[in-house]
Amino acid sequence: MKQRHPITCLLYLAGTAAVPMLWLHPVVLTEAVILLVVVNWILDSGRQMKHNLGMMLVLAVMFLLVNPLFSHRGRIVLFTLWENPITLESVVYGGLLALSLLSVLLAFLAGNVYLDADKWMYLFSRVAQKTTFALLLCMREIPVLRQRAQQLHAVHRLKYRAEPGGLHRRIGRGARELSALVSWSLEDALLVAQSMRARGYGLHKKRTFYFSYRFRRGDMLLCCFFVLTGVALFFLRRSGGLVFSVYPRMEPVLWSVKLGIGCLLYGFYLITPVWLEMEEWQKWHCFK
Repeated sequence: MKQRHPITCLLYLAGTAAVPMLWLHPVVLTEAVILLVVVNWILDSGRQMKHNLGMMLVLAVMFLLVNPLFSHRGRIVLFTLWENPITLESVVYGGLLALSLLSVLLAFLAGNVYLDADKWMYLFSRVAQKTTFALLLCMREIPVLRQRAQQLHAVHRLKYRAEPGGLHRRIGRGARELSALVSWSLEDALLVAQSMRARGYGLHKKRTFYFSYRFRRGDMLLCCFFVLTGVALFFLRRSGGLVFSVYPRMEPVLWSVKLGIGCLLYGFYLITPVWLEMEEWQKWHCFK
């Protein structure tokens, strides 16, 4: 998937993230979470997934708990908390929201692997050049700030480990770490701005770009597959094949032919990077 055209990668990412956001069906969401975990593991051995696992689980649990506390719709009351009824329907809907959030986050974690900065610039720089550049700088700055904060924390912990660790001193050390992190980031931003100015960035409105991406026959076939699968899933949704109602009365999860076809199509859609990687692996061992 990393070697494919940016349009192909963007189309796959859009379809992968759109289905969990639009269709809150427990079978579809469970399938999406399981297969996206496999896709992330195949693409980069799960490095980004393991690095962001804590944050994703915290957000999912937050969605799971917040919805029953603020939404009291439903007929089956499980218990009463602070004179507010906690219903089964609100708990199930919170679980569906948590699975949907996990699916979307896992989809974008995989997208960070096969959609790098050059591909994003290729896709959107001619339409919104400054906006794309600013977004890419922000996306780059988040991991850089995290890495610098860890380095500063390690240095301060080594320097002040002999001093007593009261609350007041810890707050002071945290403030010094934050001040050093901001100063370091501003200095780096100044160097980047001077480098861009020295290279003539912004002097001419019309700029040239060099990208070695070619839209090949394989990309055409993949785009057709993605579009046709998306259209088929849309019509299955319109015909009632992927609909699950929670309010006002929760429906039972019944297996049907339409649901099976939808899960099969979406499953093939999700595992596209897996069989592409397997194809590249086979070619590598054949030519080796």
